[in-house]
Amino acid sequence: MNLRPPAIAANFDAWMARRPLAYASLVVVAACLVLGLFVDLPLLVHLQSESWRAVKPAFRLLGQLGRAEGWIVGASVLYVVALLSAWRHGDGAVAAWYRWIARHCLLYFAALIASGAAIHLLKNGIARLRPRQFLEEGGYGLGMPFDGHPWDSFPSGHTQLAFATAAVLSLLAPRWAPAVYLLAGLVGFSRLVTGWHFLSDVVASAFIAVISVRLLARPLLHPARAWPGLSPLAWWRHWWRLWRRR
Repeated sequence: MNLRPPAIAANFDAWMARRPLAYASLVVVAACLVLGLFVDLPLLVHLQSESWRAVKPAFRLLGQLGRAEGWIVGASVLYVVALLSAWRHGDGAVAAWYRWIARHCLLYFAALIASGAAIHLLKNGIARLRPRQFLEEGGYGLGMPFDGHPWDSFPSGHTQLAFATAAVLSLLAPRWAPAVYLLAGLVGFSRLVTGWHFLSDVVASAFIAVISVRLLARPLLHPARAWPGLSPLAWWRHWWRLWRRR
């Protein structure tokens, strides 16, 4: 049966309503295309003007918050401390609280791996030239996949780290969500001011990071699943018991 355009649109809207992630992804893809065609270059040129020169050092410093090393080391230490503290307290509310912290640390690691893999696949697959090449040589556009630097602008790795961190912290302390997301946004904006990325690079990266955290939070923070709050040495015993019950 042939469907008329209104019926096709209605069916498409119903399909998208049942799949909010697919709907959000299409919106972000469309937004990135519009930004890439009409906004990225004018905004880049504006941010490199003299009016922004005085604040560039501050944004360079702020952009260091998007480096992964310190966050990963800090989360690893917190994870080990939380597991040891939970083991020391045995059962009870205090031990459960430490296991809850350990779950969020595990969520953080998993989100960084998942979103990082997606970011690097897009970086190498899309092969977008860095803004600095436009500023220095006038180059702009896409290259061949896996050409490497400087054909790796889209999306932004620093922004991915900042928004993944903000998304996990917002789950851990919802009251601080506006502040941590604002800080993550400033880290993303610093990549624009310093000429390392375009706006669409930052938007796509923020979306990937937040969605990765939200999707992984379902299995890793679910109260019915005990293993994320256990020691890694106990995971195998836990999974073995689940397999034996089948």
